[in-house]
Amino acid sequence: MESFDFELTGNYLSDQTHLPKKVRVFVYSDPVEVWAASWPEELDEGEQFVGIDKEGNEVEYTDADGIAGIKEQGCFGFVKWDKELHIYFDAERADVLDLVQLLGHEIGHLQRPHKRDFMAEEMKAEHYSDFAGYVWRMLDALNMKHEQ
Repeated sequence: MESFDFELTGNYLSDQTHLPKKVRVFVYSDPVEVWAASWPEELDEGEQFVGIDKEGNEVEYTDADGIAGIKEQGCFGFVKWDKELHIYFDAERADVLDLVQLLGHEIGHLQRPHKRDFMAEEMKAEHYSDFAGYVWRMLDALNMKHEQ
């Protein structure tokens, strides 16, 4: 695992944007390692937790399911203590758009205010994911137009 400080210097954020100007970013190459970092303690074998699928539905998972899902998706992330961003990315399983949308989602969790309801907070973060993906596609389209 590697880590670095990401600090936004200059006047890039308005006073109305409630994002931290500095976060510590942890980059993992091992899905088991990022999974372990996402939970304060290991689940007992067979114990389940609730997650969210791509459609926003609540789904129950075990540790093994979580790790298998990360491997299949090729990317995973989470925010910890509003000061840390943890990401895993496997370029053989996911593309840059997946990474851009993952980063958008996790940055959405850094945006204030937090929603008290778990699902509402996840949906807020998904809006950021959608927006990041939209911007990435727009940049791609602009680049293609520019090259013609």
